[in-house]
Amino acid sequence: PVMNLQRIQEFCEGREVHEIFYCSASISDDDFRDLIDFGLNRFIRIKVISSVSIVAGNDLSLNNDERQLVSNHPVVPLDDPGNRALKRAMDIIFSALVIGLILSWLIPLIGFLIKMNSRGPVYFVQKRAGLNNRAFNCLKFRTMFINGESDIKQATKDDPRITSIGRFLRKSSLDEFPQFINVLIGDMSLI
Repeated sequence: PVMNLQRIQEFCEGREVHEIFYCSASISDDDFRDLIDFGLNRFIRIKVISSVSIVAGNDLSLNNDERQLVSNHPVVPLDDPGNRALKRAMDIIFSALVIGLILSWLIPLIGFLIKMNSRGPVYFVQKRAGLNNRAFNCLKFRTMFINGESDIKQATKDDPRITSIGRFLRKSSLDEFPQFINVLIGDMSLI
C-alpha cells in the first residue's frame, strides 16, 4: 500500500499525537522524507517498522523491537536529560542577559512610544501552544490599534490596524523582544 500522508496529517489534527508507527514492507524515499519532516515540524516521533533493511544515517537509530526492525527517526539531541538541562541553562542565562542589558531600558522606551501613538496596553498577549500542546501567553509589543480581529485576522502588508510605531516595530522585529520574558519563564526556548 502507498502511504497517504494527507490522511496521517488529518488524523493528527486536533489530537495529542506523540508517536507515529508506520508499518510497511517498503516506503519511497520521498514519502519517507515527507513523513519525517511532518513529524519534525509537529514534534511527533516517527517510527518506521519495516521488513526490509534500512541503512542508518546520522539522524537515525535502529532498534530490534520484538524481532522487527524499528527505525527511530530522528534521534533528537534534546531527548537526553543532560542536553535538556544544558539547553534550559543556556536559555535562562541568555534571556536574563537580554532582559537585564536591553529590555530594562527598551521596554520603558518602546512602551512610552506605543502609549503616545495609540490608546491601549503596551503588550499584545497571544495564546500559543507550547511543549506538549500546553497553552501559554506569548508576549509581544502591541503594533496595532485595539481591534476585535487581532486574534483572528492576520495583518496584511498595508493593514490600517497597524500603528505608525507598530510598522517600525514589525519591520525591525523589535515587537518580538518581550518573548525573552517567555524564554526566562520557560514557556519558550531560544533557537
